[in-house]
Amino acid sequence: WKTMATVTNIPRFQVRNMISNKFLQWTKGMLNPEAEGKSVQLINDFRKLKDPLIKGVGEKLSLNELPEESAKLYRELVGNGVITSFADRFDLVGKDAATIVGKDSKNILGKGYSKLKDFGSSMNEMVENQGRIATYIAARQKGASPKVAASVVNKTLYDYAPEARTAIENNVIKRVIPFYSWIRNNTPNMAEMLFT
Repeated sequence: WKTMATVTNIPRFQVRNMISNKFLQWTKGMLNPEAEGKSVQLINDFRKLKDPLIKGVGEKLSLNELPEESAKLYRELVGNGVITSFADRFDLVGKDAATIVGKDSKNILGKGYSKLKDFGSSMNEMVENQGRIATYIAARQKGASPKVAASVVNKTLYDYAPEARTAIENNVIKRVIPFYSWIRNNTPNMAEMLFT
C-alpha cells in the first residue's frame, strides 16, 4: 500500500513533498532562489546520465559528457551521500528496489501499472533530489564545506539512509509504523520549532 500512497499517487504526493521540502528549507534558512534554479539545471544534467533514450538503448552518458561544473558537483553530492535513488532513501522495505520501482515482470497488475510506478518513482526521486541539491548548494554558498553542507541537508530534509537508524528501527519498527523514518525525523524538528 505504501507504493500506492507514494509512487503512484501522481501528482499529489510529489506536490505535497515539494511544498514540505520548501517549508523545511525556509525554516532552516536554506531556501535560496539561486540555489533552487541551479538545482533544477543540475537535475536536468544528471537525468541524462540515467536516460538510455538520450543516446540509445543500453547506452549511458558518462560524467565526462556533462558540463565540468555539473560533473564536479555530481561527484560531490554522491560522495557525501546527499543524493541517492528514491527507493534507497525512503521506507520502501520488504522488497528489493527494482521491484519497488516497477521492474518486477510478474506484477499482476500488468505493464501499464509498472510504467506508472516507474514514472512516479522518477518524479519522487526528482522532487526529493531537487530539494536536497538546492539545500546543499545554499549551504555551500554560505561557506560550508562539503561534509558540513551534507550535514545541513540531512538536518533540513532529514536523513533517510538506513545507517541513520538502529537495526531494530530498520528491521522491526519501520515494518510496523508506516513512514517511520519521516516521523522519527519530523516529530523532534516540529517540536523544536514550536518550543524555541
